[in-house]
Amino acid sequence: MFSRLLTALLFCVIAREARSEIFDPFAVPFKQTDLQYPNAAQPYGKEHEDMLFKPEGGGPFPGLVLVPVCGGETYSHALHDWAKRAIDHGYAVMVADPLWQRKVEANCDDPIPVPMSRMLKDAFDAAAALRKQPFVDPRRVGIVGFSQNANTVLALSGMPYSRYLGAPPFAAIVSFYPSCEMRGVKTSERADPVDMRFIAEEPDVPLLVLLGNKDTIAPLKERNCEKMLDDRKSRGSPVAYKIYSATHIWDWPELPQLGWKDVAYDPEVTEQSARDAFAFLDKELKAQKSGD
Repeated sequence: MFSRLLTALLFCVIAREARSEIFDPFAVPFKQTDLQYPNAAQPYGKEHEDMLFKPEGGGPFPGLVLVPVCGGETYSHALHDWAKRAIDHGYAVMVADPLWQRKVEANCDDPIPVPMSRMLKDAFDAAAALRKQPFVDPRRVGIVGFSQNANTVLALSGMPYSRYLGAPPFAAIVSFYPSCEMRGVKTSERADPVDMRFIAEEPDVPLLVLLGNKDTIAPLKERNCEKMLDDRKSRGSPVAYKIYSATHIWDWPELPQLGWKDVAYDPEVTEQSARDAFAFLDKELKAQKSGD
């Protein structure tokens, strides 16, 4: 009797999970117009207008697009800190904040003002603008995304979005503290809760995912990154990941002043994640020189 009851209960759970709709946030229509990107490099700074930077010299340099957390740069200049690290490592950089030009303060709560489909196109638009620069090698452009846009860049690791609208794929991707999937999400787009999967089913772009084991915003077990990345790695996809003893947004120096709970700035983890990220990017973007 008990075994039959348990079997029936398991069947109900499986059936309920099977009925959950898999919702693709990158297919949502958007109304926002394209961002405007500068056509020349600027001196490094931390203002919103400062978007395109380059190292000293004429290049051609490998390029990086940087895309931020759901709050853009409202609370932290960490994205520009990463831009400075990239410049120091010999990269031309495009900082692509999807919020500031659109006068959006935050993009964290449903319904989000700037949908993920728009941010996906922003990433490719930023890469296209970067590739046009005479000091950039157009074949060696990577992307680094954080939190909400870490989810976006996961989608760029393989089809159907790695070659969006016929654009060339990124040459390398780094994703900081993402969610690989989210289950039972309430969204204004659907009446019932849905599941969202961000990572491509078959990544074919080199991908590094950096995670924190103290992350309560994108918890490791609930957001399923280890399992999904191990699965894709076992099938031959070029994916890797590292797990640090850290919370979400461990790289924000402003956190002590903000006083937020459940997140903590960790300078040691920040520097270690920078070493890991640039070791990966250098391997993928600097091994092949322009014209080789």
